[in-house]
Amino acid sequence: MEMKRALEGRGRGVEANAGAALAGSPKADDGVLFAGFVLRPGENRLIGPDGKGVDLSDIETRVLRHLAETPGVVWPATAIADAVAASPADEAEQTVGPVIARLRKKLAKLDGSAGQRLIKTEIGRGYMVAAAAVPAWPVAPVQS
Repeated sequence: MEMKRALEGRGRGVEANAGAALAGSPKADDGVLFAGFVLRPGENRLIGPDGKGVDLSDIETRVLRHLAETPGVVWPATAIADAVAASPADEAEQTVGPVIARLRKKLAKLDGSAGQRLIKTEIGRGYMVAAAAVPAWPVAPVQS
C-alpha cells in the first residue's frame, strides 16, 4: 500500500511539472533538448539525463547552444566566436578551445564518457555536437 501511495505521489509530481511546463508559451530561452540533456539558456544551466544539473558560464551557454542548435554541422572556432560574440577572430582558437574543454568536462560530470563525446572535434575543421537537437519546450522538466 505504501509503495502504491509513493508511486501515485510521483505521478502527481510529474503531472504538476508537465502542467507548469505547458502553462507558458515557448520563448527563445526555453531550452534545447539534445541526447537526453536540456540546455536552459535563460538560467545558464545544463540538466543531464538523470535530472541533475550543472551551472554554465555565459560563454559556455552561448557556445553549447550554438552547437546544439546545429547538430552535425562542423563550426570552425572563428565562426563559433563570431556567432557568440566571444572575441576577435584572431583569438578565437584560444577562446573557443578552452570553452569546449570545460563543456566536455561538465557533460562528462552529468553523463560520463558518453556525455563527454557529444562535442566532436574535426581536426583542422572545427567542432560539432553529434546528437539531434529539438526545442525543449514543452517537454523540458521544470527545475525548482
